[in-house]
Amino acid sequence: KFSILFNIPADYSRSTLIVEIESNSINTGNEMRDEHLVDPDFFDVKNFPIIKFQSSEIEEGDTSYIAHGELSLLDQLNKIDVPFKHLGKGVNTNGADFEAFEGKLTFDRTEYGMEEVSGAGNVVTVSFYCELLKQ
Repeated sequence: KFSILFNIPADYSRSTLIVEIESNSINTGNEMRDEHLVDPDFFDVKNFPIIKFQSSEIEEGDTSYIAHGELSLLDQLNKIDVPFKHLGKGVNTNGADFEAFEGKLTFDRTEYGMEEVSGAGNVVTVSFYCELLKQ
């Protein structure tokens, strides 16, 4: 579960991107792992219900865009780059126009205060696809 606010002016480099993710909605495709990830050892969803990214700049890459900004997780704030692609325009089943985007980012969870745990990797990869309605 997440919300996205993406404001794109004529000069796209001045765009602003804010993404908020409900940490209790983490889905890795493994229910048992997901149940463990919401515990205090990892994402501690009771105390930190929102993971937030806010851009400071968006630049064009070779074949995509990069949102430079800060990721707030477990009350820690670190700079991070989020590469993403604009897939194009479409119309959803309700007849509303949308723009489609996808991307993938990685970060080291220990940089946000999580302890190293035997058998658990430190690198978190987040893949996303979203259709944003024009407003």
